[in-house]
Amino acid sequence: MLLEKPIAAELAEAEALVTASTGTDRVLMIGHVERFNPAVIALLSLLKSEEIISCELQRLSTAPGRDRSADIIFDLMIHDLDLSLAFTRSVPVAITAMGHCVRTELIDHVTALLRFDSGVTTTLTASSISHERIRRARIFTQSALFSVDFASREVWIHRHGQSSLALEDGQYYLSSQVEQILVPPKEPLAVEQEHFFQAIRTGTPPITSAEVGLAALRMATAIQQSVREHLLASA
Repeated sequence: MLLEKPIAAELAEAEALVTASTGTDRVLMIGHVERFNPAVIALLSLLKSEEIISCELQRLSTAPGRDRSADIIFDLMIHDLDLSLAFTRSVPVAITAMGHCVRTELIDHVTALLRFDSGVTTTLTASSISHERIRRARIFTQSALFSVDFASREVWIHRHGQSSLALEDGQYYLSSQVEQILVPPKEPLAVEQEHFFQAIRTGTPPITSAEVGLAALRMATAIQQSVREHLLASA
């Protein structure tokens, strides 16, 4: 079964799904489609040999998402919560967030700060009140800055220590080496569906399993709670 993200509306429902799917020959996969973006696949491969310091992820829209009954956390930020788990390969140990209800009573602008047990810090911003549509991330490592645009499916690497400051005609010029990674022109939805069918054929657990969906939902729930606490405190 392929379920749209998030895995469920409530943690108890998600936990029940995980329990029900454990030990069966049925495949339960959660539709975190961004995980199958060719740019994300390329970036994850590059990060395997990197020591990550911090991550910044932005997902901004000019209008509310498809689910008008859900906070922006569950409708939009949930993508980047799943990606942050994939990038850091660790679990969050501290979560704090602040947000605003601008257009409706639902939270439509959120910034969250997460600290993972690996020591990595991650900042996420999701909004439906932006003047432009942005889907991007920056991953800071000991050796480089990795930039990815999820919409255009572009990946760039800015290597540390490969920049130089030169003086010419009384002016200073900063030069640096930037690499662009070639990303295959594949549609994330098609890649996701093929991964699902392969999991059924081979019995291999999907990368966006029920457990992965539950982990993302737990983070989203904690962020929502933190935002509401700050909103109540400032009321």
